[in-house]
Amino acid sequence: PFIIGCFGPAPSMAACRDIYPGCHNDEFKADIELSEGGHLEYMKWCTCFQHLGSTEGANPYAQPSSNTTSGQSRTAAPTTTPAGSSLPDPGANSWPETVDVVELVVGLALSAAEFDAQSQLAFKLGMHVAAGVPRDAVFITAITQVESSGRRRLLTWSLEVTCQIEVPSPEAAASVASGLTLDRLHYGLTGAGLPSPTMVSAAVGKTRTTSAPPTPD
Repeated sequence: PFIIGCFGPAPSMAACRDIYPGCHNDEFKADIELSEGGHLEYMKWCTCFQHLGSTEGANPYAQPSSNTTSGQSRTAAPTTTPAGSSLPDPGANSWPETVDVVELVVGLALSAAEFDAQSQLAFKLGMHVAAGVPRDAVFITAITQVESSGRRRLLTWSLEVTCQIEVPSPEAAASVASGLTLDRLHYGLTGAGLPSPTMVSAAVGKTRTTSAPPTPD
């Protein structure tokens, strides 16, 4: 009850109530006096309800067999979880999983030490603006310090950041990649306070295969 989320839709109220233990605990019962008369009895921690227009009864929290006569208590018949059954696991996704992404490498005039957590957050905000995508769709997948060498002295950047942007489809990947120009990149990242950004490799759409659920960063 402390986060937004639930299982469903369920085929019936009975099936829904079998998912949630809170639907069967009498300690959670509450009684409300209705303005048109009568009472409504429901379970505080039971998230099951009927959608508007349902034919399963006037009480949105009750099962089809509940009494819905005005002036009487509208109490759903108790149900029990079938023996041997278990609650669904919301994290039981199938892995590996494929995700459409846009990938590019960005050069920054920073050292690896300077590219700290605050700078990485600024990078994500800048890419969010540059690519026109949600901020939580932007992921930093690699940070590489450019070695001090002949090549390094010719470059305007000292750090290369590999970035992936999650998108809903290959078509969306192509659209985001084509719109992510050097001008857009410079606009977004300099606006976020990152100095002298450049595009080391152009944005390209690809498919990423994930062998385990991603870890929030």
